[in-house]
Amino acid sequence: MLARAIGWQTLAPVAPAVGLAVLAGVLLPRFAVPDASDTADMQTWRCAPLPGDGIGACEDQAYSQAHGVLVSAEKVPVIVNTPWDQVLMLAGTAITATMGITLVSLLFLRMSTRAGELRTA
Repeated sequence: MLARAIGWQTLAPVAPAVGLAVLAGVLLPRFAVPDASDTADMQTWRCAPLPGDGIGACEDQAYSQAHGVLVSAEKVPVIVNTPWDQVLMLAGTAITATMGITLVSLLFLRMSTRAGELRTA
């Protein structure tokens, strides 16, 4: 009875935790990179000081407008492929390792719950 209770108490939190970890690992790259349909240009205004002028010269509004340049870059769409076989193998290995460690601990549980070990002083 104790062995079954320990098995359930171990598996009950591990399976959802591994599931949430897999879900986070699969969804995170999808939110971190631009979508394939998102190809709008990125633009920013950048001041390039002339040689001899200090870096602080760009802090002046008039100087910044006179020596500024509009820099644009194209967004590169990225398609994220999920290696499902590796993801599922890692998830299965995590659950299997946890249950293996639990089964090894059950060997010691059996030894420590023998009638001779239950004496009190």
